[in-house]
Amino acid sequence: MDNAGNCNTTAVCLPKYIPTFRGILARGRCFTHIIQLVAKVCFDLLRLRMVS
Repeated sequence: MDNAGNCNTTAVCLPKYIPTFRGILARGRCFTHIIQLVAKVCFDLLRLRMVS
């Protein structure tokens, strides 16, 4: 799950349909967004190295 605001609702409602889902405990608020940003920078750096 990403850091979108409606994920709060998803995290609360999803355990009703998937009992093994841990709800709010499984919510990775900013962590996944930070990982995405780091990956984007790494790919951009690799792309720059390939061009030059």
